[in-house]
Amino acid sequence: MEPSNEKQHYERGIRGARLTAIILGVAVLIVGIIGAQNADQGIQPESEPRSQRVEYQVTGTSKLVRIQYLNDMAFDATREGEPPWRFGFRARQGRQLEVLVQNLGDGTIGCGITASGEDLSREPEQNVAILRCVAVVP
Repeated sequence: MEPSNEKQHYERGIRGARLTAIILGVAVLIVGIIGAQNADQGIQPESEPRSQRVEYQVTGTSKLVRIQYLNDMAFDATREGEPPWRFGFRARQGRQLEVLVQNLGDGTIGCGITASGEDLSREPEQNVAILRCVAVVP
């Protein structure tokens, strides 16, 4: 390569590098401005929905109840015993929640479902054979 061609080739390379640096600088500036505007407006980037603490509750004066519920893995589970009974786990938005209480003794039964401490479904204690609480995680 001749010396003049080498110089032209070198100058083109420098110009290309400068142009690339300018384009990258402008892109970083635009992203920074948009991020600052979102922060000023209180806009948070979308993220995966967080889970909430869910709790099933069974209350009453009955000496024996059968409890059927959707457990933390969303499978049906059954247990028998005397109230009070609680079962807590974490669940994501849109998750179906259900607890069914059968009164196998004398007395009252009640049920409830909460998410992050707020009632989603509640049936007060009653002298009935079956109660059902159903909800969806908000």
